[in-house]
Amino acid sequence: MKLSTQCFAIALVAAAVLPSSSLAASNTFLDHDFELGPSTGFTYWAEFSSHGFPLIGAWGVLSPGNTSAWLGGVDDETSTIIQEVDVEISMTKFLFDHHIEAWETCGANGDLLTVTVENPNTKTTVTGYFGACHGTTTSGWTNEWLPMVASPGDSLIITFSFWNNSSDPSSVYIDNISTI
Repeated sequence: MKLSTQCFAIALVAAAVLPSSSLAASNTFLDHDFELGPSTGFTYWAEFSSHGFPLIGAWGVLSPGNTSAWLGGVDDETSTIIQEVDVEISMTKFLFDHHIEAWETCGANGDLLTVTVENPNTKTTVTGYFGACHGTTTSGWTNEWLPMVASPGDSLIITFSFWNNSSDPSSVYIDNISTI
């Protein structure tokens, strides 16, 4: 039940932080590579950390740019970033890069990255699950994609959420978000 309460809190934060004026004018995400992060005074992503950590910044992880989103990193942490984008060009894929640093033992209750692409217009949701444990640590940035069909006039709500259990915390870094 703890996770459900956190998800509800995340939804409230997203509703408060994402006014309709913050929506992108194309399929291109505002700050898709996090280079316009909080240090520049721009915030295009709603952020939630159950421990109150900033999630977008320069974390010392080699990425194509200077900044990325950092999720996890400590025990009992839920980290979430959310952005809504208006679709102007038909799309079939949602793409992103991630880097996983995992110390968790692989198993049923391990650390978990959940990526959700929701299209409220068509009432469709695509969700990807990526476990974070010793066997999933990446040596660098890995490109992932989720299938998602969207048409001009649709809007998408993109959510990256990472949950760390109470032992051996893992970190996930997100960068270079796009659609095709």
